[in-house]
Amino acid sequence: MSECQQTLRFKNYEVWVHLGCSLEEQKQAQPVQFTVEIKFLKNLNGSITDQLQDAVDYVQLSEMIKSKAQSKNFQLIEHLNQQVFENLTFALKQKKILAEISLTVRKMRVPIENLMDGVEFTCQQIVS
Repeated sequence: MSECQQTLRFKNYEVWVHLGCSLEEQKQAQPVQFTVEIKFLKNLNGSITDQLQDAVDYVQLSEMIKSKAQSKNFQLIEHLNQQVFENLTFALKQKKILAEISLTVRKMRVPIENLMDGVEFTCQQIVS
């Protein structure tokens, strides 16, 4: 198999999270979107074998995101991002996957008048 740039991306995975600077804002869960992009530094065998164990299970990753995001109340999207990011990078390291991973968290409902598309925070790192 010749090497090509392989990327797995899932966009705008919505999770309802208790997020906000004030306790009042944290009371009601609100939709937060997660976008994950994984650029593989070494091709995955799953593209040849067609076997899930040779690939990254994005269903499992989405469940990890949801579990961590709903595990507690968060004040900042930066902290929410870091907590989820650490779980995702740990999962990739466990499978010995070499990749550059990027996680973007978008808070859709922000208490700022006329801010129509929310606020995003992104973290990116090479996992080896």
